[in-house]
Formats: sequence, structure tokens, C-alpha cells
Amino acid sequence: MKPINNYFTAIFFFFCTLISAQGVDKFYVGMPDALNPTLTSQQRLELIEYAKAGQNDTTFNRFKNPVFLLKLDTLHQHLIVKNSSLSTFEMKILNLGTTEPIIGIIRTVCAPICHSLIEFYDLKWNCIPVPFPYPQATDWLDLEKAQKSEEGIETFQKILKHSFVSLSFQDEGQVVTASNNSIDFLSDEDKKLVIPYVNTAPLLFQWSDLKWIREK
Repeated sequence: MKPINNYFTAIFFFFCTLISAQGVDKFYVGMPDALNPTLTSQQRLELIEYAKAGQNDTTFNRFKNPVFLLKLDTLHQHLIVKNSSLSTFEMKILNLGTTEPIIGIIRTVCAPICHSLIEFYDLKWNCIPVPFPYPQATDWLDLEKAQKSEEGIETFQKILKHSFVSLSFQDEGQVVTASNNSIDFLSDEDKKLVIPYVNTAPLLFQWSDLKWIREK
């Protein structure tokens, strides 16, 4: 039985090494600088290693501004870095049912209203054209209440014509959370008119049947 036990032990350590070698921290350090130009690969490495050692979760970017590691979850392969006071970088290794995992990246910029862009890459950093049903500000409109209002749906749709949406990966599963920041763009008068007819809860998008689907 000893050779068999040694065999399974070897297999176990092989898979542990494989997972570790492809962890989100390794991809973050090794990604092309063009995907996160505020930090060099060496700066990203220092940020990760200091955090792992429990020494520090802060470094400085190319412009000598502080950068903070907000999350490093190696169990769920999820990482969030605050690149500056106005921008956040998020990465997660996703299992979308393809032959190999893919890398999801969300960049959020607050200037001053926060808005996110999402992209997907293979493990060799080739951009993958995975369509994402990006929500609009009107998706948070309570249609039933708006229909009964004196103003009518068209009035609210015109007011909510500009969309500012923050995205984030959930730790569990293949889920993206979308939060509506569009109200911050409105005048005080329009805010007062619209807010009673707008839902505040985030929208959830689940990967299912090889596509992103908004949860109801």
C-alpha cells in the first residue's frame, strides 16, 4: 500500500503546486504593465509579498502616490487594489466552463462619479471577446411605480440618459455586482423627482449557459 499512498501524495502536491502557480497573485504580478500602468511588476510583487508576510499592504506607484491592497483572497482567487485616490483595479480568476480558467479585470475610476469597465483575458493575456450586458441607469427604474406617476416613464428615461455604474466580482461563484451611481450626476431638482422611483439594490449578473445573465 505504501507505493500507492506515495503516488496519491505526489498527485496531491502536483495539483497544489499547479493551483499555486496559477494563483491570482501570480497573475497580478506577471501581467503586462500596459494593463495596470501605474505600477511596475516589481512594485506589484512588493505589494503582494509584504502583505503575505503581514508587514504592509501599501506601496507607492510610479507617481509616488500610495497604493493599497484592499483584498487578496487566494481561496476565491480574488484581488482588489486601490491604485490611487480615484481608481481601483480588481482581478479574479473565473471558471466559465471553458477548457481553462480566464482572468476577469474590472477597472473603476471615480472622476468624480465612479464608473467601471470590465474585460476578460486568457492565461496568456490575450483579450477574450466575452460580451457583458452592461446595465444602464434606467435598469434600476421601478417601472410599475413610474407608470403610475404624473411624470410618466419617458420623463424618467430622459433624466436617466447618462449611466455611471460600478462593477465588482463577488467572492463566491462567477457573479458580478453592479451598483448604480447615476443619481450622483443629476441636479438636485432631478434627484428629488427621480429618487422615489429608482431602486437602490445592486444588480447581479451570473455566468450561466456560456453567457452573463442578469439575475431577477
